[in-house]
Amino acid sequence: MSDKQKNEIIDNLAQRLQEYVLIILKEYADVINPDDIIRLKKINNYKDEIKITDTGTITCLVTPDKKMLFPESVNKILNIVKRIPGSGMKKNHKSYNEDNIIINNNTFETYMKHTFLKGNDVKEFYEENLLHESMHFCGAGGAGPLLEGLTEHRTRELAKKYNLKTTGCGYPKEVKIVDELQQIFGEKFMSMYLFNSGGVKSTMYLIENYGVEALHFFENVEKSMSDEFKNKYYDKTMNFKGLLAPIKKAKAYSELKYKDVYNMIDDYKKTLIGKNINEHVKKDDYEEQPENNDNIQVDIQISNGKEIKKVLQVHNSYNKDDMKDSRGVRK
Repeated sequence: MSDKQKNEIIDNLAQRLQEYVLIILKEYADVINPDDIIRLKKINNYKDEIKITDTGTITCLVTPDKKMLFPESVNKILNIVKRIPGSGMKKNHKSYNEDNIIINNNTFETYMKHTFLKGNDVKEFYEENLLHESMHFCGAGGAGPLLEGLTEHRTRELAKKYNLKTTGCGYPKEVKIVDELQQIFGEKFMSMYLFNSGGVKSTMYLIENYGVEALHFFENVEKSMSDEFKNKYYDKTMNFKGLLAPIKKAKAYSELKYKDVYNMIDDYKKTLIGKNINEHVKKDDYEEQPENNDNIQVDIQISNGKEIKKVLQVHNSYNKDDMKDSRGVRK
């Protein structure tokens, strides 16, 4: 890939990233760590936050210091794929529709099939993966299958709400578990957990609103998921490379069942018999007013031809055949 092509792609990604950050702040500023909000507000040039490089994998990722890396090797792979007869036969192909954008069975193998049918080039590949990585860029946790599933769940919700590009593929089993947990504990806690990653704020919220037993249940679900993901998938796929890697990873991902997790969820739901689960979920999710401490103001401006300015206050004391399968791979 030439430097000129890289620069053109980065310019495009930077513009989209800036828009996505504003949307994420608009939706989640009350739960995002204030330090992350300060960092995001200080960004002058989003192009400086993005790099196209050899990452040793074909997945996009965000580094611990919050830099976005896009794999250069994808360009070579997609150029090979585009020479295969049939590539690009469905230019408008999508791996999901309005009804199954949130919950589906789409794996990374499904996504590679999508890129073949649509005839994606590297620019489109990056664009479709950007929203998920933008969530991590804004502080969404990613250390483990539950957090990745939650990140992907929120990614799809934003894509549906704002008509944004996304893969619609990735962590399908984890996304389904997240959906089960969200029905029990509500959106507010799940978003707090996503951006606080089990820290004091989300832990205390869970205890105060649902009790200590709820905390033990949630921690056990997280640990069981992490153990199974590591033993049956992550440890086996670390060294998978090359063109066949996505297929090998998809096969390994198929071994994940999370039976123990579903048993835990079923058992916990039994403890709620006699009360409506919807009553167990706080009805004022996203309606709580933050304490009037050192508040951080965030000006929101969505780049869709309209200017939307909003002040978000954050309490500064807390920190059909082709629709089947996710990127069961680490971002």
